[in-house]
Amino acid sequence: MNSLKAIIIQIVFILVIFTVSSFIYDAGIQEFELTLSYLIVIQFAWQSLNFFRLNDTVVSIFYFFLLAGMLFNGGGFFVKIFNPTEYSLMTEITDLAVKRDTIIFVALCFSFLYLGALLYLNHGNLKSVKTIVYNQPVYIRTFRVVGFALLAVSIVFEMSYMMDSLQVAMANGYYALYGMEKVYGVDSVPKILRDFYIPALYILYWCDVNSGNRRSLIWMIMIFVHCMLLFMIGFRGHSIMPVLGFAILYDRCVARINIRKSFIIGAAVLFFVFPLIKNYRNAADKPTMEAALEYLGDSFRELAILKEMGSSVKTVGYTQTLVPAERDYAYGSGYFWAMTSIFPNIFTNGKHPAIENAHYSQWLTERVNPHAAAAGGGVGYSFIAEAYMNFSIFGVFFMVLLGYMLVKLDVFVMQKNTRLILAASFTSFFLMYGRGEFLFVVRSLLWYSIGPYLLYKFLLQRAIKPKLFQRINA
Repeated sequence: MNSLKAIIIQIVFILVIFTVSSFIYDAGIQEFELTLSYLIVIQFAWQSLNFFRLNDTVVSIFYFFLLAGMLFNGGGFFVKIFNPTEYSLMTEITDLAVKRDTIIFVALCFSFLYLGALLYLNHGNLKSVKTIVYNQPVYIRTFRVVGFALLAVSIVFEMSYMMDSLQVAMANGYYALYGMEKVYGVDSVPKILRDFYIPALYILYWCDVNSGNRRSLIWMIMIFVHCMLLFMIGFRGHSIMPVLGFAILYDRCVARINIRKSFIIGAAVLFFVFPLIKNYRNAADKPTMEAALEYLGDSFRELAILKEMGSSVKTVGYTQTLVPAERDYAYGSGYFWAMTSIFPNIFTNGKHPAIENAHYSQWLTERVNPHAAAAGGGVGYSFIAEAYMNFSIFGVFFMVLLGYMLVKLDVFVMQKNTRLILAASFTSFFLMYGRGEFLFVVRSLLWYSIGPYLLYKFLLQRAIKPKLFQRINA
């Protein structure tokens, strides 16, 4: 199937969703939820299969984001299909009209997101891209300088953060981490530098893989140790994203990843590891193995992890309830203020202007759950809710642009193997946008993805003295 036929099929899905939802809009809420859930899940299954057929891979920035967005905003739709009578979507939303409108908007957002991807794929696909390989010593040595420099400025802060977080989590539980003091201004410098740690390891892994150095195993182990420590602390999403970023590097630099085995491993992590981590981090006392297995069985039968992850969809409902009733639409200014976060607020101890104007999750938490806000927690947010906040129902057209740009980025980074580092770093931060807001991915895109790549290009053009390379390689 070529992309033009896929575009036609996706448009048909959009028309079916719109027509069916209009036809049964006044039916019972259970019937409406179940019908739309089937349409959304069937559409996602088709999108996944079609993307693989067009590109011969799903190891890409776009598909990882599509998958994350579906889990965080559509997990409840899967649960509804398997438990149609007892489970109801978004029980926090009491206005049934808002609930119906939210489900329709979410369904159309995923439709238009994939439509945007297809519009770019109509000009070519990922499997047709011929990757130019740069493995000559000058490229590897230049990147190695960048990698070791970033590792040097980040590793101390990484170790300090991990030790402090583990101590807090072990002593007082996972949710005590939300009570840790928030830092602004110059006090945020350690966190800014710490986030260079994973990009540094990606760079060093790329260098040694492309030079045939077995030292690449060390960097790979360090990446997975980082993820395992985050698992122990209780950060499930943050522990998986670096793995997916690494998957892009491995798939393109070492060997193609077996998609079927990867989905099996991913399902095992999702349905078994994630619930165990939740049980461990939420337990007042350390759970016994028997209690953990019992909890795991109940969680698997009830698809509890999909209920939990899919709860981000309620932020779309909350936003539709409160906007414009209590807060006017942002008319795109939210994305502008988020872009200003690329400039650090290190000269004052106040909050960054972007936080003041585009931190929608904080605003929503203070509005619907002030107790959680006071404790430092939150209800999360969603890229779909943010699109509605900025453009009302016309946010579906923003999804076309988002899907188009993500696939364009996929093609761009595949054209040269040096750009794969950019893709891996971007993936390791960007996927949280599925359950977050643009504010918290802008900086990661420019500082931790594009920044190291531009530094590499700068050093390469300046022909650094060979002695420096010799010291680095010693």
